[in-house]
Amino acid sequence: MADEPQEPKPERDWPRGDARFVGKWEVSFYDQESRLNRTLVLVLKSNGLGETYGKVRRGGDFAWEVRGKVFRQGSPTTSRIVNDAIASVQRQFPTDYIQVNIVSVDADEIEMSTESGSRIVFKRIPE
Repeated sequence: MADEPQEPKPERDWPRGDARFVGKWEVSFYDQESRLNRTLVLVLKSNGLGETYGKVRRGGDFAWEVRGKVFRQGSPTTSRIVNDAIASVQRQFPTDYIQVNIVSVDADEIEMSTESGSRIVFKRIPE
């Protein structure tokens, strides 16, 4: 019996967690001249949610995903109802997310770059 052609699977709604990115990371932001601007801690979970931590206090929760060579972090959540509500008001309010290009991914370090040439470096924090 010949294999029947399979329909392409629809692309999943974000967020989803890329296993290479899951974990606790020290994230350093560098400007175009490679000067360190700031550092924070991110925890990226396998369900596509994340948490930010500053030097003094916990920041906020966010959704994240990896699609191809792009890392995206922002406001869409795992709740379709919430995402639909966000979409309904997007004309009045800009989408709250960042999108950066992935340059390299290793087990303990990830490098990304912005369109303006700034660098973002994730260094894994052992848990």
